[in-house]
Formats: sequence, structure tokens, C-alpha cells
Amino acid sequence: MGEETKDLKERLLTEYTPAILIAYIEKLENINNTLNKA
Repeated sequence: MGEETKDLKERLLTEYTPAILIAYIEKLENINNTLNKA
């Protein structure tokens, strides 16, 4: 039971962390573009 939870946790981290990072980077780029236009 414990091992399954660990595997699931690792899978969630590897699958979702990149998506979160990409969204964060896109957000930063949008802010940067807005500042450059101002």
C-alpha cells in the first residue's frame, strides 16, 4: 500500500510539475510583454 502511494506521488510530480512550470513561465512572459509595451 505504501509503495503504491509513493509511485502515484512520483508520477503526479513528474507529470504535473512541468505543466505548472510552463504555465508559470508563460505568465512571467506575459507580464514581461505587458511591461515592455507600457
